[in-house]
Amino acid sequence: MRRFAWLRCRRLGFFLIFLFILLFHPSSSLALSPSNAGFTGLWEYPTAEMPGDGAGWIGTSWYYPYRSMYANLSWLPWMEINLRLTEFETGPLISPGYGRYKDKALDVKLLLHKQNNFVPSLAGGVLDVMGTKIMKSWYGVATWRFDAWAFSAGYGTDRMNGFFGGVQYDITPWLEFKAEYSPLDYPQDKAG
Repeated sequence: MRRFAWLRCRRLGFFLIFLFILLFHPSSSLALSPSNAGFTGLWEYPTAEMPGDGAGWIGTSWYYPYRSMYANLSWLPWMEINLRLTEFETGPLISPGYGRYKDKALDVKLLLHKQNNFVPSLAGGVLDVMGTKIMKSWYGVATWRFDAWAFSAGYGTDRMNGFFGGVQYDITPWLEFKAEYSPLDYPQDKAG
């Protein structure tokens, strides 16, 4: 009886090691990372890079005054879809069980041109296509990638509020440095 228990533990150990390697093995597809809202980008703003055909992620982020849960998928090599649920921590308390005001959103980004030498990747998209449209914004963005460096510049309407840009440096396949210029005005996001 003890022998079978030991074998079961050993198999479970091998399975857990295999799962750990599978989930956390650095690869080129993991070089891109989600923004706070879940779409491929810097901290708050999108870049013109795409996760790849059939790639994506599921996650959550907390960036005051928001808490987001998202599911992102690059359905085709030129289209990225992001489903997001954002809780406004400064919004009204709806009920003790439900919590504060929440906004459902669908974000869509289309790759218009893939980088060719010094001509950047170009993408356009819209945030919060349906629902309350509190966080709605249309945008266009250009991204230049040179090995581990990526430089982005773009313009967004409504919530994005003007020109934005940033830089990203991939230190390792699983560690990135990001910095961005943001004209975002959080007090303008009203909920409830």
